[in-house]
Amino acid sequence: MIKSETRLGCIHAGKTPLAFTATITQTDVSTLTVSAGSLTLAEGVKFDFPLTEIAFQDGLFYLLFGLHPDGSYKFQAVPTFGSSYFTPIQMVAGFGAGIEVKAGAIVGDVYVFTVLPGFPDGVEYAAAEPLPDWNGLVMALRGSDLFLVAFSTTNQNAWSLLLATLNSNSASDDAGRLHDFKFAIAQIRMGLAVDYTPSQLARFNALLMDCHFPVQI
Repeated sequence: MIKSETRLGCIHAGKTPLAFTATITQTDVSTLTVSAGSLTLAEGVKFDFPLTEIAFQDGLFYLLFGLHPDGSYKFQAVPTFGSSYFTPIQMVAGFGAGIEVKAGAIVGDVYVFTVLPGFPDGVEYAAAEPLPDWNGLVMALRGSDLFLVAFSTTNQNAWSLLLATLNSNSASDDAGRLHDFKFAIAQIRMGLAVDYTPSQLARFNALLMDCHFPVQI
């Protein structure tokens, strides 16, 4: 059954610019269909999307609306344990236990993100800042002298943390992920025989700025 309950997808909308105008229905065995509509986040960013059909394999899933590195966005059924291959923007179905599929059939209740009247008044939001482009940073660092310098650190724990942070599936704007990234770089630099040159630091910080990172090293 498709439904929404308090703390399982049911929220209230008011002055806060938050809305999900689509409906989600089960249209076939292990298949959910999202009607054409739009998703507006609390930051005021609005995404319009066409009718979309999502087929599920056996397992436990969440239905996420997410952003690809090239800026395109889509709905994707994501295993409750696994990679989403894109930056999650909003979970729209599968709250609580998730969407359970057995022998090709959706079983139990599917909780859907639903906006109802009366959501507490929010603040006025300016245009949303771009999310940190983690994939862009990874591609720019890969094989570069900036990455090779970090690789030479004697602090292997910091190096491992950097790799884990860069390859994480956490949301692009996850504050903890940003903190871990900055901490890893600081610890890596402490383990370098020769630190980054001023020119390399300037290029590293310019790269972070180009990839919309609110941090500098």
